[in-house]
Amino acid sequence: MALFSSSTATLVSVIVTLVVAVVTARFLDLSLALEALRSANLLWLLGAVTFFAFNYLLRAQRFRLLLDLDGKPLRAVLGVTMLHGLFNYLLPAKSGELSYLVLARKQLGTRLAQSAATLITARFFDLGIVALFVPIAVWQFDDELPRWLILSSIIYSGVVLCSASLLVLYLRRSSAPEHRHRQGDGWWSRMMGGVHKTIDGIRIIDSREQYVKLWAVSLGIWLCVLMNYYCMTASLGFAPTLGQMVVICLVMIPLTMLPLQGFANVGTHEAGWATALVLFGFSLEDALTLAVTSHVLLFAMFAALGLIGYAVSSRNT
Repeated sequence: MALFSSSTATLVSVIVTLVVAVVTARFLDLSLALEALRSANLLWLLGAVTFFAFNYLLRAQRFRLLLDLDGKPLRAVLGVTMLHGLFNYLLPAKSGELSYLVLARKQLGTRLAQSAATLITARFFDLGIVALFVPIAVWQFDDELPRWLILSSIIYSGVVLCSASLLVLYLRRSSAPEHRHRQGDGWWSRMMGGVHKTIDGIRIIDSREQYVKLWAVSLGIWLCVLMNYYCMTASLGFAPTLGQMVVICLVMIPLTMLPLQGFANVGTHEAGWATALVLFGFSLEDALTLAVTSHVLLFAMFAALGLIGYAVSSRNT
């Protein structure tokens, strides 16, 4: 069943990639895209690269906090974070998330359940930051955004914040880590044993009560994402406001977190950016030009991230 679901998600991701690629090729003026890349403002582009790099420094620091690795240098976690970022970007259907479990075990010596607990917790903080941004963005553009987007954004925000609250309540009222269920030999027993160990790992993270640090670092991560997008857009000669870039982030994040992501995020990136820009009055031609050229720049940044991550990881082994 799990294999079937994984195969189905990958197939859907491939279909999404192909459909968006065909639509983009049909409506995109390639000469405009090439000209935008040739004439990109290097100063703004340098700003985009700087925020991109600082984003992954903060992500590494967050994993370091979640794994309780204060005794280890940040560099030890940085290589894992960079390579995880590359695989998560390149591989379809969010399958790249699994690379973190393998990399953390190999490079940092962490247990599988511990790594899974830190990854799940990190994603809750990512979703939580976006959920806090949603009401601000919706309030600012109440007259420009369609009702369905406003309603779905508010529902998303409420669901995420309620889910996080219920998770914390469950962790603090359920049994402590030492009260484990006996693990049998069957595949179901082994799987449930892994689930209980992962929940215990999340409970341990909660017991440290590092929420101020984790919220601050997570906020910094998403401010870097926002500024990276903004600087890339400005470097290509377009001028959306910061508020509009927040909305682009809000449209993009659900797309990239669902198992619909195509190879190298092809499809979801173009669909998210083009949809948000058209909502703000950009022509379809300009929206597709900006979506495609920003994707080219982002791909180059992730390629560099992977090379640096590999070099850092090699020094740590």
